[in-house]
Amino acid sequence: QEAMARTVAAGVHVREGAELLQITSRAVASLGMDPASPWLAETLFRTQMAMAYEAGRWTVNQSPPIDEIIWGYEYVAIPDDRVRPTHLALHQTRYAKDDPRLGEIWPPLGFNCRCSMIEIFTLDDARLQQPKPPPATILVDGEPVPVIPDPGFAFHPADIAQGVAG
Repeated sequence: QEAMARTVAAGVHVREGAELLQITSRAVASLGMDPASPWLAETLFRTQMAMAYEAGRWTVNQSPPIDEIIWGYEYVAIPDDRVRPTHLALHQTRYAKDDPRLGEIWPPLGFNCRCSMIEIFTLDDARLQQPKPPPATILVDGEPVPVIPDPGFAFHPADIAQGVAG
């Protein structure tokens, strides 16, 4: 966590951040990171940076001047051949800012997740200010799959950031 906090504070590029994590991983073998697998360090770095970014956005949006003009959020996936089906099922779903589901589906929802949330402001088109929940399940290869975060990602990044910063 300390290595990640230092790289976030320094604002380093993904490549440099992954290198720093590889150096740290050599010292902390208990993380299970193999220095011969640079893709693993890059995946961890990208995911942690996404968490830091999303936690920062959430924190800023909680400030009273901004919070009072936000109605809610819309989930945005990258609809290409790399997006996971469960993440795509959340694409364009909308939530009021006090919806408790935001605590479980705020991106990133898995390693290398490229999804994000965008703000819906009170002055935006009223049609956007209507909740649009996700389906409970989708079919993947003919099998029903629940629309939930990847294992280990059912938390709000801001909750983790508060624990690290606090």
